[in-house]
Amino acid sequence: MKIGVIIHRIGKKIRLGLNRLFILVGYTVTFVLVVVFFRRGLPSAPTRVLVLEHSTDLLDRGSCFETWKLALYRGLTDPYLERIVVHLDTDMSIADVQVFRGLFQKLKAQGKKIVCYAQAIGTLGEVGLSGYYLGSCANQFYLGLCGHIMLEGASIERLYFGKCLKNLGIKSNFVAQGEYKSGPDGFTRSNMSVQEKAMMHRILTRWHGQIIKNLIEDKRLKPSVLKAGMIDLTCSAQEAKKLGWVDQLASCWSQVKHQYCPDAESSDAKTYIQNKKNIWTWGYSKLLHRHHIGVLRIEGELGSTLLNTQQFCDQLVEVSQNPAIKAVFILLNTPGGTSSAAEALRYGVMCCRIAGKLTVIIMESVAASGGYWIACAGEKIWAQPATLTGSIGVYAGKFDVQEALAHWGVGFGFVGLGAGSSESLYTSWDQEQRKRWEKVTSFGYEHFLLLVAEARGMSKKTVHALAQGQVWTGEEAKALGLVDNLGHFSDALEWAKKEKSTLKHLEYVDYTPGPRYSLRWIVSALKDQVSKILTEICKKSQKLYTLIYP
Repeated sequence: MKIGVIIHRIGKKIRLGLNRLFILVGYTVTFVLVVVFFRRGLPSAPTRVLVLEHSTDLLDRGSCFETWKLALYRGLTDPYLERIVVHLDTDMSIADVQVFRGLFQKLKAQGKKIVCYAQAIGTLGEVGLSGYYLGSCANQFYLGLCGHIMLEGASIERLYFGKCLKNLGIKSNFVAQGEYKSGPDGFTRSNMSVQEKAMMHRILTRWHGQIIKNLIEDKRLKPSVLKAGMIDLTCSAQEAKKLGWVDQLASCWSQVKHQYCPDAESSDAKTYIQNKKNIWTWGYSKLLHRHHIGVLRIEGELGSTLLNTQQFCDQLVEVSQNPAIKAVFILLNTPGGTSSAAEALRYGVMCCRIAGKLTVIIMESVAASGGYWIACAGEKIWAQPATLTGSIGVYAGKFDVQEALAHWGVGFGFVGLGAGSSESLYTSWDQEQRKRWEKVTSFGYEHFLLLVAEARGMSKKTVHALAQGQVWTGEEAKALGLVDNLGHFSDALEWAKKEKSTLKHLEYVDYTPGPRYSLRWIVSALKDQVSKILTEICKKSQKLYTLIYP
């Protein structure tokens, strides 16, 4: 009898304990779900209209084009999106325009409508030739009622400080490998060299041909009218509509937004991208798409403080070791920089390739010099027709400011040991030092030639003919064998999924490390540094005050 009572009591306590455990687990699960919902968001209403306009915050304007691209990539797979409305009020590179034109063409092929608006075309402070180049491919192209079109061709400009530096008492000491390597010219010359002028004219001619070809494909105007107008056209908004350069006129951007963008169904680019991140799509991608494609963006001058080479290299190595990443896409937008930074990033790209991941390089506006050095590690290289690439060459140098300092009464004393001890900003190279630097740059140049020859399957002699520092458009680079395909990220992604069936249903994930370095980041960093310095000054002042007045 007693044993039965004891067993009953034990069973009761076990049931009570289990009930409490289930309650605790229930509360915990509920808490986790609430947190996830708040972080990921509830499923949002579908966006019918995507609005692409520049931020009113000047500090955010620089990165808006990348946000636009991400939103349009998202739009390619969004069955609910019906219309994209674009405000053109800032110039962009020709290569960027070609990216947007390519995306607009794909969206139009899906039945989505493109509407563009520009207040005026071609005036200072307004959008220029790039605005018309992009707006022309829209279903509806609006021009400001009080605006105009002023197309006067295109030009490339550069400043030369050689004489200015000489007048200031600053001497330039530079050596370069490659007849067309014009990087140092800005410091050593006072005008454009014959070689650089010929190269720039060739690039402008190529760009002009690409623009004319694409505008003819838009079928707005007759080829003869287009060719004449792109060189010399000045007309009012009313004349532009009458002649067929634009479709409609509007008083302002607000009128276009009011007509095409109902508040309940429209989103700006940032909101549209974030709408994708809700609990349902997040859970779907985590459960069914554990494997994915990694994307990294390398942007800025290589070796500069705004592009942390070591951080990017470490990230590339980590990506190469991640078994969930089946392919790596690297977007390059850099004019080059130090060879050491380029080599470190090339090593990171090679790690991904050696790990057996499909490694694709996508060149954006520019991927020249050190940018092409990195690209050599890719399995395939993609570029836009207007991308600037090549510039295969090396240069090095320094300034001598001793004379400038002497003008202000600043003297210079020197004690050294060894032939290279005078490598400072207060002395110029002698003949021996110049020869040593020519030797050093020739080492780097030879290494660059070998990298390109091996990566592109060319002889060193063939590469040497192309590697005199010339800058090539993407279209020319493809013809020369320096680039594999022409197209943007979306094109490269489609190609990869056709090449490898295992990538067909995979999503892509951005692995670009750290914050996007923008003007806001720089101001914030400077503010932090100034605050730190002022704090130190206050502390030291307080200690001094205590010392003097105990």
